[in-house]
Amino acid sequence: VIFHDHGTRYLGKMFNDEWMLEKGFLDIKGLLAKDIVSHHRRSGELITIEASSTIEKAMKALTENDISQIPVTQDKRIIGSLNENHLYSKIIANPEVKSQPVSEIMQPAFPFADISTPVDSLAKMLSSERPAVLVRDFKTEKTFIITRYDIMKALS
Repeated sequence: VIFHDHGTRYLGKMFNDEWMLEKGFLDIKGLLAKDIVSHHRRSGELITIEASSTIEKAMKALTENDISQIPVTQDKRIIGSLNENHLYSKIIANPEVKSQPVSEIMQPAFPFADISTPVDSLAKMLSSERPAVLVRDFKTEKTFIITRYDIMKALS
């Protein structure tokens, strides 16, 4: 006698595409985060700024490294972010803010994604409030930052 299984116990697994991708049961088509990272303009360490650093130091880090956003860290953990638009508006409103710590004006941390995340999923994570995504390669223990510009460059 054969009894069929209706699958309700597997809704969180077998019928969940994210779980299937994570376990390697589905093939991913198209560009992945690792494809963007492989053509990344900088392959070194992720540039960050400490929350206790001054805003002036953050400005210097952005301009010297020719970047538009930077993760904010505390005790080697990412706790926030800072982007050039937000920084610009704060400095124009009050030029004396430069001597304050970054923690005073930092924004929420960028979302994290795995290196095998498809580009269309990365694109959905980006918005005006979140201009970047941090991509973690757990094999090499490296973290990369991907922006809209990086995705546009990879798609062209």
